[in-house]
Amino acid sequence: VLCYALGLSYPEKIRNIVALSGYINEKILIEGYADKNHKHIAIYSSHGQVDQVIPIEWAQKSMGLLKSQNINYTYEEFPIGHGVSADNFYSFKRWLKERF
Repeated sequence: VLCYALGLSYPEKIRNIVALSGYINEKILIEGYADKNHKHIAIYSSHGQVDQVIPIEWAQKSMGLLKSQNINYTYEEFPIGHGVSADNFYSFKRWLKERF
């Protein structure tokens, strides 16, 4: 949640975001965030399909906001709860390697 908030609010300071088991809380984004240039930001987001802490629907809704802002993102779901499976770890590790 914090990674999304910082990246979307201050895109001039952030290049890549890894958001695991989170969502975008628009209440904590700075006013005018949507008017900022987010074109250089890349986001990797994943969520557990049976997350008992943060409903998967919240994560899915967040992807709609990213799409509406034309932000480059990758979103994946895994058959786990609120955590990071081995498959999830290797997936976001690959994503990071592609950027560095």
